Amino acid sequence: MIGRGYIRMMLLGIALLGCSSCRKELCYDHNHSANVSVNVAYNLDWYTHWEPGVSIDPDWEIEWSVVLPQEPEGVRLITYPNYEQVAGQTYNLPKYGGKLNMPVGSHNLMFYNNDTESVLFTGNGEQTKVTTHPRTRASYTKLHPDEVTMNTPDMLFAAYFRDLQIDEPDENSYNQIQKNLDVHLSPRVFSYVIRYEVKSGLEYVEQARGALSGMSGTVYLANGHTDDDPVTLLFDCYKKEWGCETVIRSFGVPGIKLYDVQEPKAVESAGNYTGRTNNHLLYDRNEANKVIEVNKKYEHRLTLEIYLTNGKTKRIELDVTDQVNSQPRGGVIVVSNLIIKPDDSDSDGGFDTSVDGWGDDQIIEVPID
Repeated sequence: MIGRGYIRMMLLGIALLGCSSCRKELCYDHNHSANVSVNVAYNLDWYTHWEPGVSIDPDWEIEWSVVLPQEPEGVRLITYPNYEQVAGQTYNLPKYGGKLNMPVGSHNLMFYNNDTESVLFTGNGEQTKVTTHPRTRASYTKLHPDEVTMNTPDMLFAAYFRDLQIDEPDENSYNQIQKNLDVHLSPRVFSYVIRYEVKSGLEYVEQARGALSGMSGTVYLANGHTDDDPVTLLFDCYKKEWGCETVIRSFGVPGIKLYDVQEPKAVESAGNYTGRTNNHLLYDRNEANKVIEVNKKYEHRLTLEIYLTNGKTKRIELDVTDQVNSQPRGGVIVVSNLIIKPDDSDSDGGFDTSVDGWGDDQIIEVPID
């Protein structure tokens, strides 16, 4: 005969099984995530901000494919949930996007291309900053010990979304939520074509390299703003039949801010408005109807260092502040009528013959947090 205690234990077991079944049905069988289809496009024609009136000589033969930003190989998404119960996630997608599962809740989303090598990331979320590796050049550092010299960055695109909401599915629904997200990534790095036009003496040039001062050392990935942190970018030049040329990448000048078209107050409408204040250049270049504010308080000097066929090293520095201020996020910088002589001295044309050797640049590796 079965005892009452045994019967009570059997009934309790059945009840627990029922609760377990209900819990499984109500919780574990539900899809607490959404199937998000991400569609990625790129603002490839938004690569430079030339001030209206800046023209390019039609006789130039520039390979514009090296200036225009190229579509990257892939995209990375980092999520920052607006609640503590779920950790952020990282997804790697093809360059035009793809499908992914994202947990229920409110998320901030950071998109950027994942094929960069020369940039370093600090901070997180909307405060994520991007910088690049320090780079030293003995000859330059010796003459300008107070300058911070940096490597030029890779091409970089980004977009930031706030508060993407994925709602909890209805308790009677067993189907996964479907969402579509269209993402337009805009450049955070811009290109400058730099031309050194030599009037005479090009035959004495064996190699050339240069530096551009007063450029920003960091950019905010979320919004394209740049810090007030002027650095000098070092780069190599390539000899042409008319002089030397290079294309460098840059975050732009320091102190860039982007506003909605209603701000600052001086900007009354969108369109092609160009306005000026005492220290700023304001103009619209159509990134989601933003207006760009540039603080014009830094000097921009272009250095050309030449290794001559006779083994000597020459240097010339030129003030290109006006050219850079009118093109704060990419453009064309030109210096003309350079005359090179094998026996130039410090007092003749601004060249410097006291530099020790040509030597190599040194890129300093900085650990990523």
